[in-house]
Amino acid sequence: NLLSRRTHRSFKLTKQRDYQVKLPMPGYTAFTGEVFTTIFKNKKIFLFLILIGMLLALASSSVMAQDRYLELIGTLRETVESTYGELFTLMGETGSIIITIFFNMFNNSSNELNPYIFLIGVLIWLCTVWIIRNIKAGKKVTIRNALYNSGGPIISSSLVLLTGVLQTTPAIMAVGIYAIANQSGVMENGAAAMAISMALLGLVILTLYWLTSTFIALIIVTLPNMYPMRAIKLAGDLVSGIRLRILYRILWAFLVLAFFWAIILGIFISLDILLRLWLEWFMAVPLIPFVILTMAVVSVVFLCVYIYMLYLEIVEARHERIS
Repeated sequence: NLLSRRTHRSFKLTKQRDYQVKLPMPGYTAFTGEVFTTIFKNKKIFLFLILIGMLLALASSSVMAQDRYLELIGTLRETVESTYGELFTLMGETGSIIITIFFNMFNNSSNELNPYIFLIGVLIWLCTVWIIRNIKAGKKVTIRNALYNSGGPIISSSLVLLTGVLQTTPAIMAVGIYAIANQSGVMENGAAAMAISMALLGLVILTLYWLTSTFIALIIVTLPNMYPMRAIKLAGDLVSGIRLRILYRILWAFLVLAFFWAIILGIFISLDILLRLWLEWFMAVPLIPFVILTMAVVSVVFLCVYIYMLYLEIVEARHERIS
């Protein structure tokens, strides 16, 4: 009955009557405000969860070392001073560090990745799903119950997450092809550069298209007696016909996170630069690595609450459409 559940077919034009799925979806800013309101109303339990996640990450050494950060600062300082001048050195150094940190997050080599960070991320995700599900059900929630009861689907969630990692293969291929083309000088030719860029953009779009249902599957797989492949199938059915509308809202969540990362990191990096100039002993204080770790855990919690509440909106809209 796949055709009755999903009317779209690969390499075949879908008729207009089949792809027009009219479902009431929440607005971007209004829905984001609702997510923040839910988090702040239950800030105590979420703060405990964030603290536990940070302690686990610190115990597994999943945090940038202070000496590595200071080395990064030293490498950028001379370039920034020669580029921006003394007046704008602080702003230029802060911006350069933020860009470098974001770049390193997406370009870490495999030997630098801590295998424990994957497990910690899954545990934080499962705890957050358990907490927000019980909050929405009107039940009393404690951090102890969340830690004891949320870890059941860890294997099935890891398999769904592994599927998501495999779905990023087109984007990884695009990055590799672009690097090879850039080094070989092919990108210097305007026509060739345009053709390669369009093809690589298509690979990135394909990855985003696949990952849309995987984010929803990470919520569905936490339901009782749910298997990974069934969760992936149900998520695909749920987003059928409205995949792009869901994708736009997930990209909006990442845009919101990037905005807060830039603002908060900018403030603390500027403060760190000034304090290291004024106080010699502050060189040994790992302020920025600690801020990055905090923001990473907060981002996982926010993204989980956002996607879970989006999942509820989709389910309710589908139910109203059927009824």
